[in-house]
Amino acid sequence: MSSDTLYSRLGGHEAIAAVSEGLLTRLKTDAQLGRFWQKRGDEVCAAKSIEFLCAATGACHAPPAGSNVPPSFPAPPPNPLRP
Repeated sequence: MSSDTLYSRLGGHEAIAAVSEGLLTRLKTDAQLGRFWQKRGDEVCAAKSIEFLCAATGACHAPPAGSNVPPSFPAPPPNPLRP
C-alpha cells in the first residue's frame, strides 16, 4: 500500500480545486438544489469547499502558497494511530 495521502494521489490542490469548481457549478444550476446556492458568495464557497476537500483527503491545513484565504480551522493534533 502506498504511503502517499489520498490528497497527493488525487493530484493535489489543483485537481481538487477543479473538481470543486465543477461541483459548485452543477449545484448552482440544479433545479432542486440551486435555490440554496443563489445568495452564497462564489469565492467564499469555492475556497471553503476546496479547503474542506483538501483537509478531508489528508492535505496539511494551510492554504496553498500565495493564497489569501486563511484557514477556517486549526490543524488537528497528531493522530498516534496514523503514521
